[in-house]
Amino acid sequence: MNNSMACLAYCVLMGDFFSKALAGLLPDCPLLHGRGVDLCIIGLCLLVPLSLMKDLAPLRYASIAGLAATAYVFLMLLKDSVSSARWGADGPLASNVSPMRLDFFEALALFGSAFMAHYNAPKFYSQLQEKSVPKFAVLVCMAYGLALVVFVAFGMCGFALFGYDSEGNILKNYGFGPEVMLAWLSMGFSVAFTYPLVFSGFRDSCASLLSGFGIAESSSFRLSFTLVAVAATILGGTIFSNVAQVNGVKGAILSPCLAFIYPAAIHLRSTAKDKDAPASLVAMRRGSYGPGSREKQKL
Repeated sequence: MNNSMACLAYCVLMGDFFSKALAGLLPDCPLLHGRGVDLCIIGLCLLVPLSLMKDLAPLRYASIAGLAATAYVFLMLLKDSVSSARWGADGPLASNVSPMRLDFFEALALFGSAFMAHYNAPKFYSQLQEKSVPKFAVLVCMAYGLALVVFVAFGMCGFALFGYDSEGNILKNYGFGPEVMLAWLSMGFSVAFTYPLVFSGFRDSCASLLSGFGIAESSSFRLSFTLVAVAATILGGTIFSNVAQVNGVKGAILSPCLAFIYPAAIHLRSTAKDKDAPASLVAMRRGSYGPGSREKQKL
């Protein structure tokens, strides 16, 4: 679910970036100004071929370029916010700090969505040299710490600059210009080359779920699943135009499951045969699996 929603969010972003960029680059070609046509072209030329790759190692260079594109957009927004944003007491950021509104929970869901990267953790851990859990923990803390600083700074600068008119994709607030065009194109290709990394985890998870039915073992499964799944996310990216709504739903539903519900359920299941468990843990098991769960396990 998480990876499929992430692929959908990526398609929404690509629809934003490429439709804006092509509208500025090719103003006399209105056919390419619609997100649906642009997503179909990107899907056929990039998403499907890249998603069918068995070795995604070459995409590491695209990831480096994607980081450079993200840094460029961040610095562009930072420059504009320093020169044009209202940072005073009457500005949108200062006036919105103290009051507690329901929008806070929407922002909380977006934060949860931004920090969900569990699906790549096993692959990243296996690729570490001299891997160990403490070494991996340091790497994760450094990466998430940097992401948190950038995420908060980006959100504050965008809101200080555009106020309550801020879009879920902040680049949609900008007009046409050379530096903005470069930002749209660079971010569009960055997302397109990152899409296969998330899609690979989605396909592997579905193959694992379908292995019991004998479907995933067929030679045509990889191709047929990739075509259908990429087409579905492209269709979703054509229908939805607000990436904040997609990420908000993903964060609100899946973040609590991954952070609280699933780990607790796994712990309860793994300790179900512990005879010396405290009474509180026994009560939690019964509340999670029902009073007859222990008797069912004995059978």
